[in-house]
Amino acid sequence: MTRVNAHQTAQDAPAAMLTIAECDIRDERARQDAQWGGPTYDDQQRLSDFPFYIADQCEKMTREKAAEHRSRIVKIAALVVDTLESYDREARMVAQQSPSGNMNLRILTGEPICPKF
Repeated sequence: MTRVNAHQTAQDAPAAMLTIAECDIRDERARQDAQWGGPTYDDQQRLSDFPFYIADQCEKMTREKAAEHRSRIVKIAALVVDTLESYDREARMVAQQSPSGNMNLRILTGEPICPKF
């Protein structure tokens, strides 16, 4: 992805333009995956736990200086993306076990829905 700022990552490709915020969220997701083990770890968590992880980050933001809020918001957004990715993986697994389910085909196949992410 091509960034719209001067920062570049190994994930950059000329296919799409990402905003600075989108790049920062993507980078934070990669950092979180490296820290926690990625989908292997995430899929061992209950989907109902993710809102608590997000709430914890929101609580931390209330105790920080305003200058630190943006980086905390990026962490929160990355956790939201993580939650969606975990949900989609679980939905694919459930749909594979029960093909009569009425699921979004793009979720079932793992096809990228948005070329930016």
